[in-house]
This record gives sequence, structure tokens and C-alpha cells, in this order.
Amino acid sequence: MELHHRSGLRSSRALSSKGSYFLWFTVLALISTSLAARITLNGNSDIEYGQGVYPVSACDQWVGIVLTPSEAWSDGYSRVGNIIFQGLDVTRCAKTSIQLHLQEEGTATPMSLFTNLLGGDIGTVVTLIIANGATQATADTSVTLLNPDGTNIGYGDESQRIDYNTTSGNFTVLFSKPIAKMTLVKSIMLESTSTS
Repeated sequence: MELHHRSGLRSSRALSSKGSYFLWFTVLALISTSLAARITLNGNSDIEYGQGVYPVSACDQWVGIVLTPSEAWSDGYSRVGNIIFQGLDVTRCAKTSIQLHLQEEGTATPMSLFTNLLGGDIGTVVTLIIANGATQATADTSVTLLNPDGTNIGYGDESQRIDYNTTSGNFTVLFSKPIAKMTLVKSIMLESTSTS
């Protein structure tokens, strides 16, 4: 927005005034940005999201796990919106089942991860089924999911689904209605077994 006198000519005072306003606006914007970036969580103590690299014993390999937060809910907390499996070699892990669940500190009970959109079944575990004869070339069609009842739902249903990124080789399990608070996750349990 330009400041003009009624004559249509800009005065040097108007320009310096405009420059001052712009400078103050810029300073305030920078202060606001830096204040927004300084958020203290958990009394300034470390928060562990349980991310890391874990062994998959049935196929003798390591898999990276990344928890991705959802948007913050009305209570101000994000949920575990999806779980990324990095480096899963389906050729080595063909004919296996991989189960993942999250735990809060001080409990062996798995956290509730997701529910369906109608609020019915609650899932406490993510189970990947890797097909017999799976290869990296068929990775996008070789990994399916189980629902909370233990039924193979293929690539997903109204509660959870699995996506495969052909560029990165990562599998991502996404939840339609995630319910596990990110701040409560203290550990990840990853188990694998051979399937018949």
C-alpha cells in the first residue's frame, strides 16, 4: 500500500514513515515466529516417540520405524497418524507376519492405535502379512494387513490401509481414526513369525 498526498506526489516523510511501519511489522513478525518456535513440552524433559531401527528376527534383518503425528485434536495433542516401515526387504521376509504395537511407560499393555470411523473395533496392533514368494519387484502387492479380528483385509478397510512408495521402498500404514497420543508413546514392540 502506498502513501500519497492529495496532490499525488509522495513526500520523503511519507516514504520514511512507510519504511518505519514496514520495519516494525517485520520485527514483530520475526519475534512472533521465534516465540512460536519455542514451545516447552513435558516440563522441558525429553519425549521419546519410540522411533528407531528394530530387528525382524524371522527374516534376519533390521527395519526402521517412524511414527508420524496427526493434526492436533481439540485437546491439543497429536495422535499417531501413521506408521512408516523403512527398509523392509520383502524378499528376505517372504512368508512372515510382522506385528507392531506401541506401549506407554510402565505398562506391558499395548496402546489403542485406531478405531473405525463408526467407533467400533479398536486396534492395538498393526499386523503385516508378507506373501510367500514376495520380491521387491512385487512389494506393492505382496504385503497385506490384518484387522483387529485377525482377518486379512488386503490393502485396507475403513480403519487402516497400507501404501507402498516405489521410490523409497517404504510401507506406510495409515489410520482413518488414530487414537494413540504421540506424547504417551514410550516404546515400540516389533515381533515377527514365519507363516505357513
